[in-house]
Amino acid sequence: MISPSIPIRKITLSVWIVALFLGWVIRVAILTPILQTFNLSPDGEQLIGDMLRFIIWVLPVLLYLGLYKRQNLIKALKLVPPISGYRIVIGFTAFLVIQLILKAQNGLVIETNKHLIVWWFTLFLTPLLEEILFRGFLLPAFELYGSKIKANLVQAILFMLIHFYWLVTDGFTLDVVARFATVFVIGLILGYVTQRSHSLLPAIWLHTLNNLVSLIN
Repeated sequence: MISPSIPIRKITLSVWIVALFLGWVIRVAILTPILQTFNLSPDGEQLIGDMLRFIIWVLPVLLYLGLYKRQNLIKALKLVPPISGYRIVIGFTAFLVIQLILKAQNGLVIETNKHLIVWWFTLFLTPLLEEILFRGFLLPAFELYGSKIKANLVQAILFMLIHFYWLVTDGFTLDVVARFATVFVIGLILGYVTQRSHSLLPAIWLHTLNNLVSLIN
């Protein structure tokens, strides 16, 4: 069993979460409307959006662990090959591949309105940034102050809540509620996979594959 590798005090962790959501509220409520006045292309919007995601979500993690705690970022964030949990990863991979096959049988339609950068970021960069924050940093940090089950629940709830901008863009609808529930379940699964495999790489892979499924109608 590998012990949690994120050294952080409970009060620091609490302030971190508040600052994270405050920063994301500023991004959604203030920066996004300002950027919309520039009539950016989809590629430009995606590029700036993920730049802000990196600055608000991931850069503080890298600075805290790398500069303040002097930790090896690869090991601290578990960006290493998995040492167990292969059957779980294969199982979830098969589940997502089956979804792709079923969609193909119904007539596979790729969202061609997605530009190249949008595709690239949605499939690769966004999963990487989200996994580093939620399963690479927050999950092991919560494990310091509770059981693995509780830690996984908390990070999955935060992962769901960070998508609050859906309420701003689409309002409170059944579709939005369903999306929140789906994100929560995905967060639980990715957290469980990370705990079982002792690696962040399987979660990044599954997150990428899930985004591929979502990009195909």
